[in-house]
Amino acid sequence: MIGNGLPVQIELSPGQMNDAPMAELLLNNLPAGADVIADKGYDADWIRDLIEDQDCTPHIPPRSHRYDDITYSKAEYKK
Repeated sequence: MIGNGLPVQIELSPGQMNDAPMAELLLNNLPAGADVIADKGYDADWIRDLIEDQDCTPHIPPRSHRYDDITYSKAEYKK
């Protein structure tokens, strides 16, 4: 485990700002094989693709309005 359960990168933004714009900044240069755990604010196809393109696994619960079936490890997310 790379961060031993601790965040390995953090960026601060205004509280009223949407989470997704920070995703590209946070998710660049991930170590291969990393598990990326994020909340529903990061549920977007391009974010999942960005993570998977780096040979990492996203654990992001889907937003309630999603029509396609998104799978993620609930056990990993709860950790």
